[in-house]
Amino acid sequence: MLKAAIMEGNAKSKAAKSNELLKPFDILIGTWKTVGRHPLLPGVTLTGTTRFKRLENGAFIQINNSINHEQFPDGIAIMGSDDRSPELTMLYFDERGFS
Repeated sequence: MLKAAIMEGNAKSKAAKSNELLKPFDILIGTWKTVGRHPLLPGVTLTGTTRFKRLENGAFIQINNSINHEQFPDGIAIMGSDDRSPELTMLYFDERGFS
């Protein structure tokens, strides 16, 4: 019976509830083109994309970033909070295996 529930995949978790601490980030939800510079690469304009996405009905925010330069890794971050603290936490991981 458990196997059937896992394979179904369409059922929403009762825990998938909006996190009020993440509400200020709603303005960022979507895909953004980025442009910037880095002090170790003088004269180089860096371009890329950053995407902010709600996970589990807003319980978390996923952030994916990519910069179009071989010296900058693609990364993924998940933001959320613990109900015992008003602080947010971000877990980060990139293609180098850095976290």
